[in-house]
Amino acid sequence: KFQEKTELRFHNMGLKKWFFALIMLCFIASCNDDSDIQPAYQFALTEVTTDHQGKAHTLLLDDGTELALNTPISGLKADSTYRLQTLFVQNEQKAQLHSYAQVLAPEAKAYKTMQLPMDAVNVVTYWQGKHYVNLRLAIKGTAEETHLFGFNDEGIRNNVNGTQTRLITLLHNQNNDPLYYTREVYLSLPLRPLIQSAPTDSLCLQINTFQGVKSFVFSLK
Repeated sequence: KFQEKTELRFHNMGLKKWFFALIMLCFIASCNDDSDIQPAYQFALTEVTTDHQGKAHTLLLDDGTELALNTPISGLKADSTYRLQTLFVQNEQKAQLHSYAQVLAPEAKAYKTMQLPMDAVNVVTYWQGKHYVNLRLAIKGTAEETHLFGFNDEGIRNNVNGTQTRLITLLHNQNNDPLYYTREVYLSLPLRPLIQSAPTDSLCLQINTFQGVKSFVFSLK
């Protein structure tokens, strides 16, 4: 049964405050004297893995760069991997984390139910990192209701040129949320389980948008 949930937890700042803080940083930087050195804040999707005490000591960036955290993240589940939105300042191979929020990153799996939800979204942008395909989606609804997301693994397609493509479909359950407002969410598809289970040459991600179903192809070589 399809029942993945968007359990997004925000730390240190709410989402609106976070983006307001980013705007203010830009404003302050433009108003200050050129001789004042401003910290180089970076916003990125990252990965952290916790130890047996539920602490994360490093940030893994999408290009494979690993940064030691000046202050570990605590209070997470032990021996687990988390996908995060992070705002940090990098100093050589270390990072000072200012805020973070959990990003939904469900593994693709073959759901058994016959009718899977594919409610429409809009794809704002998409990109591929070393271990994830990342989506920035615009969804319509209210601020209160929970939308459900997942990735359905539809198997492997053999192409006429001898290559193989893994077919994945984005699942989205609007959960009867009225189409009142547009808000954006980040979603990541983990690539490690797909590559380990059955390596293929490429991945085709199918997404139902308000303009119809669109396909996004990523190389896995």
